[in-house]
Amino acid sequence: MLAPLFASCLHIAAVKSHLPPAIIMSILDVEAGRIGTKSHNVNGTDDFGPGQINSVWLPEIAKTIDQPMVVAEQRLQWDGCFNIRVTAAVLRYQINAAGGNFWQGVAFYHSHAPVEGATYVQKVVAAARSRFGDRVFADR
Repeated sequence: MLAPLFASCLHIAAVKSHLPPAIIMSILDVEAGRIGTKSHNVNGTDDFGPGQINSVWLPEIAKTIDQPMVVAEQRLQWDGCFNIRVTAAVLRYQINAAGGNFWQGVAFYHSHAPVEGATYVQKVVAAARSRFGDRVFADR
């Protein structure tokens, strides 16, 4: 039952954000978070759930869902579908912030620092190839 629910959440997030489901799935693979995960970072922020959404996003998420930040945090950590939707929304935001450059947006999902971003893109590409094969990047 969980697998079809996960697939539905991923599909809806991808459609709503106009993103390839394979890339969202690959980002989730790289982030390696799980429902209930709260990871503390050395810079004092926290990452939540499957997409490891950083706590710097909490004010915007809380505003968007018209809820207190504590509710946004709990939902990111414990509501897998919500976390996947936010993962896709943050990725879409970052692609738009990169002027529509898809791979730069993927890099920005992780870091605006060039080296860290480039390393992250390599990880996402490797995860996509591992999960879906080389044809994941074939022209359609």
